[in-house]
Amino acid sequence: MPIYKCEKCGKVHRTEDDVCCQSDQLAESKPGGVSANGDGSLSCAPQATTGNEVNRHFPPVLDACCGSRMFWFDHSDPRAVFVDKRAESHTLPDVSSKGGSRELIIAPDVQADFTALPFADATFAHVVFDPPHFERNGARSWVGLKYGTLEGDWQEMLRLGFAECFRVLKPEGTLVFKWCADEIPVSRILALTPERPLYGHKSGKQQKTHWITFIKLNAKNQGQLPRKGTDE
Repeated sequence: MPIYKCEKCGKVHRTEDDVCCQSDQLAESKPGGVSANGDGSLSCAPQATTGNEVNRHFPPVLDACCGSRMFWFDHSDPRAVFVDKRAESHTLPDVSSKGGSRELIIAPDVQADFTALPFADATFAHVVFDPPHFERNGARSWVGLKYGTLEGDWQEMLRLGFAECFRVLKPEGTLVFKWCADEIPVSRILALTPERPLYGHKSGKQQKTHWITFIKLNAKNQGQLPRKGTDE
């Protein structure tokens, strides 16, 4: 299922009939949507292109569960499509902030679940996968609101998440997986995917946050790597 990102206003469209920066004009014009300019960029215009034409100009990076985009240098980076199943905002207590609170804003380009991503196979050159990692915090707790929570059959949820992220990743594309092993060892999570991790890095005061890099290869090149050093 193709989606379309307008380089003129930065918004993402899920269908060719969506409208944005020229909404008044587009509302009266069919078909409306996103079109290709002469310079190869995209903008909202009355004349829409086909999905294949638009996808050639699609941003190369996918953040499959962006949350509030905490670790991004540019929270509106045009090279990325930001996806999350939540679209909400909250005021959270934060003693380090002026006034003692901080606004948490989750505003994805595309609201979708990472277990069923609305993108065609092999769409992105790079995927970021930073799913919820807490099981024991309530969904309305400070941590739950900030990071999301694992619910129900979370092993199956993460297995599907890995599968979907690799499905939309291009061959020889890279995936960065982030996991905090405060409650669940990362070795249990890596066992949910047959893909081979390349290398990783631990961060945080207690060295429990893992950043692990994968590359997508052809099936004949796939295999299992030993996972020593990932049990924490």
